[in-house]
Amino acid sequence: LRKQVAAGEISEADAKARFEEGEKRMWMRYRAAEDRNAIRGKSKVDYEAAAERMIEMVKNGEITKEQMQQRLDRMTQAETKKDKPDARRRMSRTDYDAAVERMSEMARNGEITKEQMQQRLDRMKQAGSKEGAKVQERADLDELKAKIEERVRAMGADLRKQVAAGEISEADAKARFEEGEKRMWMRYRAAELKNADAMKASAKSDRIDLEELKAKIEERIRAMGTNLRKQVAAGDLSEEDAKAKFEKGEARMWERYRAAEAKNAEAMKTGGKTDRVDLDELKTNIEERIRAMGTNLRKQVAAGEITADEARARFEKGEARMWERYRAAEAQNAEAGKSTLDYDAAVRKMTEMVEAGTITREQMQQRLEQMKDRMGASEESANTDDREQQRQNRIRYQAAFDELTEMVKDGKITRQQMEGRLEDIKDRMGVSRNSKAPSRAEYMEAEKKMAAMVKAGEITKEQMQQRLDRMKQDGSRKQRKTGKDGGRRMSRDDYDAAVKRMIEMVEDGTITREQMQQRLDRMKQADE
Repeated sequence: LRKQVAAGEISEADAKARFEEGEKRMWMRYRAAEDRNAIRGKSKVDYEAAAERMIEMVKNGEITKEQMQQRLDRMTQAETKKDKPDARRRMSRTDYDAAVERMSEMARNGEITKEQMQQRLDRMKQAGSKEGAKVQERADLDELKAKIEERVRAMGADLRKQVAAGEISEADAKARFEEGEKRMWMRYRAAELKNADAMKASAKSDRIDLEELKAKIEERIRAMGTNLRKQVAAGDLSEEDAKAKFEKGEARMWERYRAAEAKNAEAMKTGGKTDRVDLDELKTNIEERIRAMGTNLRKQVAAGEITADEARARFEKGEARMWERYRAAEAQNAEAGKSTLDYDAAVRKMTEMVEAGTITREQMQQRLEQMKDRMGASEESANTDDREQQRQNRIRYQAAFDELTEMVKDGKITRQQMEGRLEDIKDRMGVSRNSKAPSRAEYMEAEKKMAAMVKAGEITKEQMQQRLDRMKQDGSRKQRKTGKDGGRRMSRDDYDAAVKRMIEMVEDGTITREQMQQRLDRMKQADE
C-alpha cells in the first residue's frame, strides 16, 4: 500500500482504509481458526512451520523478536496442556521452579510486587494439593494479565519505532494500538468467563471470601498505580494515558469482585428458602468497609496519588456498589417471606453516620424511604401478578433514580428537580394505586419537600397543591376499599416521627407553631 501511495495510484486515506479493513479481516480469520481449534479439541500446530513464518515476519518488520518468542511460548504451552493426561495432576518441582524464576523476573521489572508473587506461589501450592485440584483447572488470570501487559508494552514500543521511522503516522499508530490492546483484553475477558463457568460448575454452596478478594484487588490497584506513575516519570506514558489505563484496569478488577458477589448471591439462593441474611451484621460490615475506603482515599489524596475530585467519585461509586449488595440481601429476605427490617435500629445507625459526616441527612432520608417502600410493598402484595408488577416498578424506578443521581453529580439538574421528576415517575407508574395509602408522616414529609421546591422555583404552588390532592385521594380510595375502620391506628413511633418532622418544618419557616399544633390535634382526633 505504501508503494501504491508513492506511485500515486491511491491516496493516503484510501490506503489507510484498505489497511484497516484488510487487517481486520485477517484477524477475524485468526479468531475463527482459534474457535475451530477450541471446538474440535485436536489442534495439531506445526511448530517448525510457524517458526519459519514468524522469522520471515520479523525480517519484514511486521513483529518484533520478543513478540515472536511470546507466540512460540504460547504454542509450546498449548501443546503441553494437551499432552497432560489429567488436567488436575500435581505440579512438578521443575514447573514450580520455572514459575518462581519467571515471577522473580517480573518482580525485578516492577510488573508485580513481592506480595503478589508470594500469593501466586501459594495458590500454585494449593492447586498441587488434593484440596486445590479444582483451582488448577482454571486459567491463571494474573499470569495472563502480566503477559498481556507485556505484549501491550512491546506493541507500543514497536509502534513508536515505526512512527519515528516515518513508516506510519501518530494517528495510525494510536488506532492500531487501541485495536491491538482491545483484541488482547478480549482474550483476558474470555478467560474470566471460563473461570466464571468453572465456578458455577463447582459446589454452589461454596462462598467466596469477599473481604479477602477485596483486599487483593485493592493491593493490585495500588501496585498498578505505582507502576503507572513510574512509567509517567520515565516518559513512557502521558498522564492522560496513565489515568485512562488506571480507570480501565480498576473497572476490570472490580468486575471480578461483582462476579464473586453474584456467585455468593446464587449460593445464598440455593442454600434454601429458609436461609435469611443477617442484615444488621451485613450493614455493620458495609459501614466498616465504607469508613476504611474513605480513610484509604484520604491517604491517597494526601500523598498526591489522586485528586480530591477523583477520590470523591471513587468513594461515591464504591459506596453505591456496597449498598447494592445490602439491597440484594433485603430483596432475598423479602422473597423468603420473612423480611423483618429493624427500622428503628436503621434510624439510630444512620443518625450516627450523619453526625459522623459519613452521609448527609438527605441521603439518610432517601434510604429510610426506600426501606419503607420495600416494607410496604412486601406487606401489601397479595398475589403473584401484583408482586411482579411491583418488582418491575421498583426496577424502573431504581434505574431512573440512578440516572437522575448521575445528572445531579454532573450538574445537569438540581436535587430539587430530581425529586420532582421522581414524583412524576411515581405518578405515571401508578405507585400509589398499587401500594399502601400514604401515612400522615409521609404526607407531611412530602409537603415539606414540595414547599422547598416551590421556594427554589422548581414547581409552582398550584403544582404542589395538585400533588398533595392526589396523595389525599389515594389515601381516601385506600380507606374506602378497606372500610371505615380498615386503617391501622397510629403507633407511638409514627407520632414521634411526625412531631420531629414538624419541629424541623417550624425551624425552616415552612409552617408556624400554631399550624403544627393544629395538625397534631387532628392526628390525635383521627386516631381516637
